[in-house]
Amino acid sequence: MEKAKQCLGRSITVLPNEGHAKFFTLAQLLNGQDSLELYKQGISILTSALPRLEDADDKKEAAKDLSSAHCAIAELYMTDLCDNPEAEAECIQSITNGVEVDPTNAEAWQTKARLHLIKCEFDQAKTDLNKSLDLWLPNYMAVLENRAHEASKEAFDPVEVCPLLFTTRLVTARMLIELEEWEKANQVLDGLTEEDDEVVDPWYLLGWLNKLRADFEKDQIYTGNARYFLNKAKEVHAKNPTQDQEMVRHIEELLTELGPEEEEAEEEGDAKDEWEDVDSDNNEDAMDE
Repeated sequence: MEKAKQCLGRSITVLPNEGHAKFFTLAQLLNGQDSLELYKQGISILTSALPRLEDADDKKEAAKDLSSAHCAIAELYMTDLCDNPEAEAECIQSITNGVEVDPTNAEAWQTKARLHLIKCEFDQAKTDLNKSLDLWLPNYMAVLENRAHEASKEAFDPVEVCPLLFTTRLVTARMLIELEEWEKANQVLDGLTEEDDEVVDPWYLLGWLNKLRADFEKDQIYTGNARYFLNKAKEVHAKNPTQDQEMVRHIEELLTELGPEEEEAEEEGDAKDEWEDVDSDNNEDAMDE
């Protein structure tokens, strides 16, 4: 990490007014004000270069990069820089810039939804998050269900099925769960387990989602699902441990709350009865003697 920072810093020193990518990459490795300043420099360079681009694909890619950089600044104001007096105003402006620069950037709409969620504006959050999902989820599900031919040729990219990173989609799923968009959360998480079944987070979130549905809808099928996914999360954690100890604790808490499956409970009860019978027989024999 330190060597990467040094190389990127050297690259910026050598060509301080060219190449936005190195600014954005280094910004991702830093925090707070340092990260913010790098994003701003990269945005300035990219904004100046954008009008000079002639190729349509290059323009589209540059617009997406610019939009995502504005989203990254908004995220900084929602996290590291949230105590700054201007945080809310700057966050709103950055999100507005991100959406205006590229309205087809799913990340921009999701970032806007995240701000609404933080402010407990749930209806607006749901609206904007669904705008984000509309840009990628239908085609993504079509690919997962082997129906890629049904996806529109313009929207379907066989190289990059989904424009959002794995980690970004984990955030998507968490937001959908919080907004009680159960089915869409399930679709997003199913996709994540299809892509990589050795990450704990999607299994945990599937378990949590089904536990919430079991509590809300009073349907035993979700209880069974929750128990299955949470046990799967434990399995995956044993093979590929997560560093998120709070998640691990929550998995154990949820499983304790769910209790064992009925068959397991019956087997335990039968074993207990058998043990008590054997113990009773032994006591009687002892008394006879």
